[in-house]
Amino acid sequence: MSAAPGRPRIQATVRTAQTLAERDGHFAVRQAVFVNDQRLFRESDRDEIDDDPGTIHLVADAGGLVVGAVRIYPLGATNRWQGDRLAVLPDYRASRVGVDLVQLAVRTAARHGGLVMEAHVQVANVPFFESLGWQVQGPTEIYVAALHQPMVCDLTGPGR
Repeated sequence: MSAAPGRPRIQATVRTAQTLAERDGHFAVRQAVFVNDQRLFRESDRDEIDDDPGTIHLVADAGGLVVGAVRIYPLGATNRWQGDRLAVLPDYRASRVGVDLVQLAVRTAARHGGLVMEAHVQVANVPFFESLGWQVQGPTEIYVAALHQPMVCDLTGPGR
């Protein structure tokens, strides 16, 4: 993996969490970011979606350490997917870890028959998602006491 201009080169591999250790690492990253750092949740950000068999947990692994996470899941019987809980540990945010996780999420949902992916993005991260081809959809909203922007990504585009 090559580093983006101005971003440090960090060797990280993104993939679906397949082992119990990878799944635990996925949840540990989310705990560190959403509970400990951002304080968006009191004790845990885990919910019933994490236990749904249709939910896919993705991880970024750097030398055996899970440093990033995102989950995706189908929205009912439609061809729409939801991406959420994108989290990257602070020391890895200046690298391509977030980019690679979002791109894997999009490819994975498309491979599972998705046509559109939705996300509720923290407002500060909208430019990041726009740079990856996502589009704003509708007004901002409060989610877990923080301002979020609904966004969508067309999963039928080239390279999906």
